[in-house]
Amino acid sequence: MEKNPQVMSYITLRELSSSQEVTEITVLKTCQSLGFDGFNELKYEFRKNSIAKRKTDVLDEKNFYTESIPEYESEDERKFLKEVGESEVQMTAQFWEEVNLTDIFRAAGMLLSKKKIYICGRGISYLLAQCMVAYLYGCDCYASVVNTELNEEVYGVLSELNEDAVMVAVSFPDYYFMTLKLAEYAKNNHTMILAITDDPKAEVAELADLTLAAPSITRAFLNTLSTPMFLVNLLVSAVKIRKKDKKNPQKERKINDLLES
Repeated sequence: MEKNPQVMSYITLRELSSSQEVTEITVLKTCQSLGFDGFNELKYEFRKNSIAKRKTDVLDEKNFYTESIPEYESEDERKFLKEVGESEVQMTAQFWEEVNLTDIFRAAGMLLSKKKIYICGRGISYLLAQCMVAYLYGCDCYASVVNTELNEEVYGVLSELNEDAVMVAVSFPDYYFMTLKLAEYAKNNHTMILAITDDPKAEVAELADLTLAAPSITRAFLNTLSTPMFLVNLLVSAVKIRKKDKKNPQKERKINDLLES
């Protein structure tokens, strides 16, 4: 546990017991001997420490939310809720302070450079993909959403992933394997790939031509949409700006020269 704090934040009881070749009861007894009521309470403390260090890893199976919050955290409900809110505000503020606007405009250029746009994700990532498709539609930039948890949608898009398309791989924890597999397929077919994730070192980033990252984990939620939605809002706003500039060739050339420099 001490050697793998990031993994401990989200590993399941079954995975931990299997990897250490011990029974689940042994793990639970270990948690109790360390002063915790159960395994989820122990994971919560690892995750809280991980968030403080801005480190993330794989989530617990398919859950979007944390397990129940430990009683000792909710003794003062108002205090705890205030801390949750402040953590989201700080996370968003830090994202805005560090965001690379040049990369945002490069991503917008990618979306506008291809005839076909496929925005792919699963779970929370799929919800974000749906919002992005709707927002792009509002600025006359048409895209299709692909739920990578549905085999028929994955197979249906395979023939479309080629050099005439751009794939937006939305991959927030639990970094669903089929989203990664689809990105691998797209890369092998010379499809341009834009990754939207929580960590620039996430596996999907290795497949992407460009990666945009926004933190998503807080103490109350394993994935909050607040900062990722901020990122999507910025990206779609950049698309609107670039579309407007295309009507002004001289201004567009100046922007391209700036981005290249």
